[in-house]
Amino acid sequence: MSLTGDDASIDPIEAEILSVRAMWEKLDTFLQEIPFFKQLGLEKIKRISERGEMKECLVGEILVRQNEIANLFYIILQGQANCYTESDGSLVPMAVLRCGDFFGGKSLFNNLPSVATVEAEDGLICFTMTDRAFQEELTPVIKQLQEAANQYRMFIEQQI
Repeated sequence: MSLTGDDASIDPIEAEILSVRAMWEKLDTFLQEIPFFKQLGLEKIKRISERGEMKECLVGEILVRQNEIANLFYIILQGQANCYTESDGSLVPMAVLRCGDFFGGKSLFNNLPSVATVEAEDGLICFTMTDRAFQEELTPVIKQLQEAANQYRMFIEQQI
């Protein structure tokens, strides 16, 4: 890298490396701002960020395919992805996923096929976790949330 005086020039590869490094440095803070992760606490978030990887996606790359079990859990850090279903040979748009959105977890958690396809658009960068890392770090949290939701539902039903 050549940063000299007022003439600061960085070649494109070095700029990309610096950009990715900056994302890694901000990842813990970023995850704390996502509602699902907010309640986990900094120590757990740091463990999660250590278990994952950054993935730069190609335009049109299929990340999760409808009717297949996902093999990664994704959190969008930059860019966007299209989420759609296929029905009778037609694509039916469901959502545009953006920074902070996550997907693949329901398929991993339940070991069931995905209900939709997720396709990368230009500039998509995701934080990903393998199935094993997801199961070890997030499944206990999801189970606790499900149990709390069940208890709340039972409480509400008793009040009616």
